Amino acid sequence: MLVSFVALSSVAGGAVSRQRLAAQKAPAVPATRTAPAPAETAAAPAPMRLVNAAFEGAYIPKPTGGGSVDPPKVTGVVADGRIDSSDWAGVRVRYAEEMGKGGPHSGKSCQRIDVDSVGFGSAQVEQAVHVVPGGTYRASLYVRASRPTKAELWLRNPAQPDKAFAMKVCNVGPTWQRLEMEGVIDTGIAVLMLAAKHAGVTRWVDNAAIEAGRPAGA
Repeated sequence: MLVSFVALSSVAGGAVSRQRLAAQKAPAVPATRTAPAPAETAAAPAPMRLVNAAFEGAYIPKPTGGGSVDPPKVTGVVADGRIDSSDWAGVRVRYAEEMGKGGPHSGKSCQRIDVDSVGFGSAQVEQAVHVVPGGTYRASLYVRASRPTKAELWLRNPAQPDKAFAMKVCNVGPTWQRLEMEGVIDTGIAVLMLAAKHAGVTRWVDNAAIEAGRPAGA
């Protein structure tokens, strides 16, 4: 047990010196760390990185989907990391890289999507991302349109295209708008998809993100 030097004031000088020497040589007691509570141990899923989230990378010609149709249903270039998945639908879609002042939400480029016709289904551009199964995730995307219209944002299961972990229908217009939704993903891969069901409208897309959301039940 450590004793204060004040309490030793009446002890002989030699005894005090020995006590001081012992105190100097005594090893420091390491600080005790308290283990976190079980609820704190289970960390929230880490944010996942989307390939080319800012739409600044290469733009790839001949998007996947509808390439065998004459004339092709899908033409143009799609931002690296994404594909068109409209091959099942009765649509005509043109993709392009939009650059310059007044185009992108930020940076030098964004994705331009011209939906010329929709007979059935929707024009769809999507991107897959690896996630932690059972985690809650928040996905977002910036969208604007040439005139007021609707846009659908999906987080879906790639093995079951009609199964949505989360889905939101939003009104969009000429001003950039951040579309956001949140859902629990029970698979290791999720698809972030933008769907457009109205023709005669140009849409611009930029700055996608997916990150850990609120834990389920919070």
